[in-house]
Amino acid sequence: MGDQREVDISQPGQGVGGSPAHQNDGAVAKAKKNSEFDDSLAMMAAEKSRAQKEEHAALFISGSDEFQRISHVPESQGGSAPWILTFADLMSLLLCFFILLFAMAELDVKKFSEVAKALAGALGGGRVIYISEPGSTVEDIQNSAFIKESQQRIETEYYAAELRRELDEEIKQQELMVVDEGQIITIHILQNGSFEPGRATLNPAFLPTARKIRDALVNMPGNLTVAGHTDNYPISTDRFLSNWELSGARAFSVIHELLKDGVLPAKRFVLTGHADTHPRLANDSEENRAKNRRVEIIIDQRSQTGEEQVSYEFLRRNLSPEVLGGNIEVQRSR
Repeated sequence: MGDQREVDISQPGQGVGGSPAHQNDGAVAKAKKNSEFDDSLAMMAAEKSRAQKEEHAALFISGSDEFQRISHVPESQGGSAPWILTFADLMSLLLCFFILLFAMAELDVKKFSEVAKALAGALGGGRVIYISEPGSTVEDIQNSAFIKESQQRIETEYYAAELRRELDEEIKQQELMVVDEGQIITIHILQNGSFEPGRATLNPAFLPTARKIRDALVNMPGNLTVAGHTDNYPISTDRFLSNWELSGARAFSVIHELLKDGVLPAKRFVLTGHADTHPRLANDSEENRAKNRRVEIIIDQRSQTGEEQVSYEFLRRNLSPEVLGGNIEVQRSR
């Protein structure tokens, strides 16, 4: 028996392979079959990938070491250290947390200014001030007092500069001096042009200067003390038995002029006479004695702060039974 071959004899006269139409139908069927095969492979790969992901998720949740083994890609092949994902998650959470805090925060400009001033004082050798609401403890009262005092000191410097500007001509003529220290401004009325030697009456030529001082004090806060001073030369006349009377009389003449027209309330004033007990300079020359003969207008802008406020609170608490019983009355000084 020999080899057998099948020959398509459906169309006489045609050779092996059939007609061109028959060949086209076969190619279409083959392409369709290949496409179905590719779709089947893709579905199998997707199913396998999904199954692997579910398996990896289960291993991750259970904390199995197998997950670390199958998920680790060596750094030499472009992988990353296994802790990097946890670290990245932590950083993201922290970023969200601080953004939330910043969104909820409100800047208190007043407290920020107080903190800045406190830090400036501390860096310059001053005392560190912690901002706190005035409370029931002595330390809270002190902190609040020092903060307020530092703010008022700046205001005092401003008022002193305004006084120097308004009295600039008289200062240049050496009739006046303006000195500020802390929260106290002192206007020195020198004897030059204001009083004759041994007399307590203001010279008429000085009255316009006195009015300028009065006008400058109208809108300036603070208690006013007018203090008279003399040199160390003794005096004994029918009117003034000693320098004590002379210094007090000169202070009274200044107060009398400042109270004219009623623009300044009398309750702001205190009168003192010091004779020669508080000289500015040593009484060892005529020039120094002339500078010591003066009347001072002291503008005290200190409020109830510091030790005075602490002492007041201390007395109020420790003497509360006596205060309530009406036996003792505790008042702040002016």
